[in-house]
Amino acid sequence: MKRLLVAFCVFGFSASIASEMSIQGLWKTQDQRAKIEIQSCSQASQEICGVIVELREPIDPETGKEKTDKFNPDERRRGRKLLGLVNLSGFKPDADEPNHWTGGTIYSPREGKTYSCEITLTDPNTLEVRGYVGIPLFGESQIWTRTTKDEKLLPNSE
Repeated sequence: MKRLLVAFCVFGFSASIASEMSIQGLWKTQDQRAKIEIQSCSQASQEICGVIVELREPIDPETGKEKTDKFNPDERRRGRKLLGLVNLSGFKPDADEPNHWTGGTIYSPREGKTYSCEITLTDPNTLEVRGYVGIPLFGESQIWTRTTKDEKLLPNSE
């Protein structure tokens, strides 16, 4: 009986941890070019957004100034600084799949393009970010890793 009680307590504790996994926090991109802060878009909604909070190379080598959104198709937005730029927006929790968010978009400042996107928290420290055009089948996934403010992005190895 004691073993059954211990097993139930351990299983119950594990299940409560799994159901409490949070997407919110600081994430480094797969190529370690940036850190993205994922948070609620507003207090009034369940939507999740992401903001670029750190860049491995924040200075544009061509200009010697902070990197801007220079590839944006809207000329009026090309002067926006990349630091502080919202690049994930509009994600809502999937009612049928825990730890999955859909209906959002991801903006790629390297291309100046916006893609449909879905996000899956595969474990507390791993995020699968899938950008696509049309349907998710025709997309590309990246794995982002939870990080801290103090953890450094790896130097450019390209």
